[in-house]
Amino acid sequence: MKYFDVAIIGSGPSGASTAFHLAKNGVSTVIIEKETLPRYKTCGGGFVYRGRKALPFDISSVVEREFYKVDIYLGKKLHFKTEREQPIITMIMRDAFDKLMTEKATALGVVLLEDNKLKAITHQNDKITITTSKQTITSKFVIAADGALSPTAKLAGWKTDTRFLIPALEYEVQVSDENFDLFSKEVRFDMDAIPYGYAWSFPKKNHLSVGIASARRAKINLKKYYQEYLASIGLTAILSESQHGFQIPVTSRTDGFVKNNVFLTGDAAGFADPVFYDKNK
Repeated sequence: MKYFDVAIIGSGPSGASTAFHLAKNGVSTVIIEKETLPRYKTCGGGFVYRGRKALPFDISSVVEREFYKVDIYLGKKLHFKTEREQPIITMIMRDAFDKLMTEKATALGVVLLEDNKLKAITHQNDKITITTSKQTITSKFVIAADGALSPTAKLAGWKTDTRFLIPALEYEVQVSDENFDLFSKEVRFDMDAIPYGYAWSFPKKNHLSVGIASARRAKINLKKYYQEYLASIGLTAILSESQHGFQIPVTSRTDGFVKNNVFLTGDAAGFADPVFYDKNK
């Protein structure tokens, strides 16, 4: 049975970056990933400058676009712009970005176990046994970096979810050349597109990532507001679109981030920004 100092569940930015820093400091680390990389991951794909600046390596190879200006709209009457000398937001796709970050970690000695779905976590003395769909390993510590729904957190003893999760829809949208030329020049946030939330349009290399989210506690028809949003901004020449629903924890857990040498990070802990739902903190 293989033994590691730390086992990280999930190969997203939280998991891969944690693995990178652990390995850099001589800690034997394994990443357990339920899928095979690269894989599509639902995400707006807007990486803010403070997050990019904090990375210890270059990500130019996976950058789709960079924007030095961001536009914020409130209906047709108010329009704000902010500009910076450094790119305010960098556009990436999570399949390529996550794969790059994981490769940086494995280059330092991190072991990556792909297509290994977590099945069980058990404690014995000072070791944790992790059972996956393919094998069993042991570690001293486990870090749950497996997203908002975090099976690891449930298996490790977090029975009640104390975070506030909000629903969101994100679409990868292919549009006509004319429409893309119009919308590829700006990153826009529309603050009145939906009650208690906002919509966004993020231009990627050859398509748009368009999404909508609301913190309204009552049931809300996100798809209806998404379609109204497209019409309101004139994004109508759609050739194809793929819909992806997800949940964003916008408050941290109130019952702790550590239990019996299992640590929570990223969305599993609820570390997204509570105002802009940004996960680059």
